Amino acid sequence: MIKPPVTLALFINGILLVMYFILKRNGEKGSFYWAPIVNPIMLFRLAKRTKNIGLKLVYLVMVFSIPILVVLFVKAAYKEMSHLVN
Repeated sequence: MIKPPVTLALFINGILLVMYFILKRNGEKGSFYWAPIVNPIMLFRLAKRTKNIGLKLVYLVMVFSIPILVVLFVKAAYKEMSHLVN
């Protein structure tokens, strides 16, 4: 069975990879190595410029899901690590 921190890490990396490809498709300078820092900022800027309401909503959901998922990842990883200590 896959542990929750592993699932969250895979999901976060998947979203960051999709962000990278969206930025490249729209001619933006996305970063593959600095993705957790650069890509959400660049995608937020792209969302502000986008006229299509549906795409803007998708972009913003992706941008704001990263910090939420990172907090959940840290909490799940801490919970898993506390089981190892006891």
